[in-house]
Amino acid sequence: MRTLVRALLAAALALLSVGSAHAQVAINDQHLEEHTPAADIDFAWPRIGVGNDDAMLETWAHSLLGDFRTQLAARTAQENPYSAHLSYSVTRNDEKAVVVAFLYSFYTGGAHPNSTQTTFNFLMPDGVRVFLPDLVGDAGIQRISDLAIADLDVQLGSDGFADPNWIREGAGPYANNFDSFEWQPSELVLHFDPYAVAAYAQGPSEVHIPLTRLQDLLRPDPRAPLPSFDCANATTDVETAICSDQMLSQFDRRVAEAYAMRLRLESISSQPPSVQAQQVRWLAQRDADCTGMQAAALVNCLDDEYMHRLADLQRFV
Repeated sequence: MRTLVRALLAAALALLSVGSAHAQVAINDQHLEEHTPAADIDFAWPRIGVGNDDAMLETWAHSLLGDFRTQLAARTAQENPYSAHLSYSVTRNDEKAVVVAFLYSFYTGGAHPNSTQTTFNFLMPDGVRVFLPDLVGDAGIQRISDLAIADLDVQLGSDGFADPNWIREGAGPYANNFDSFEWQPSELVLHFDPYAVAAYAQGPSEVHIPLTRLQDLLRPDPRAPLPSFDCANATTDVETAICSDQMLSQFDRRVAEAYAMRLRLESISSQPPSVQAQQVRWLAQRDADCTGMQAAALVNCLDDEYMHRLADLQRFV
């Protein structure tokens, strides 16, 4: 029955895509289901038929599934069954952008299930994935933070859940606070998971910002490289390579953002500091691994180095 329902939904999505005068891609639903006494797995993700985006979406979905299987392997027979449900909606599909919003709901033991939202914003027609800094720059992140905090103060305050410090940390001017966003034709939609800006009982939160509030900060070319440093000051081969490639510059900025986040968390931890020393060692290793390379070979080497470093910084053990 679930398979039939999914097939009907996929057909409906395809018809909607074809029927819209402005739609650019047809959505093809992909799914995986497993139902055992130990776990209930139900994953869905789309194929949009654009560039490398399909591989990106499928790789991400399977990575999420792999993490769940790792946790499932540690489940004891006395625990309740685990569950992992990944669903999605295509919230924008026009000549300028395709936006895919995922909801991942899971239970891996403990007092209650949890959920997280992830979005992919692709610029058309080439399908380049962008993050908020690509669209609004650093000054835009500060304004988005100010607007989000003001909105959340009102939203959560009216429900009695407002904790000003919690809101200012979860919606503070750090780009990775806004990884889950939707770039819509007339507004920016921000998603905050449970615990991000309020207690679990509040559930997820959402902020809508009219693009007119950001118009003066929009970058003329969101595909232009925007690393963590000013490309006008690039002097080394590594810096020049980073400034030459949009995806690599994204990796550089996201690693810098994740590193800064780990430093903030470490500053309030009782554990001895270690992240800065790890970062220094990684930078030295990055340069050693890619030394002597030029052009595309250097970009490819740096891509691999940054991808692994980002995964390390985002991994909490």
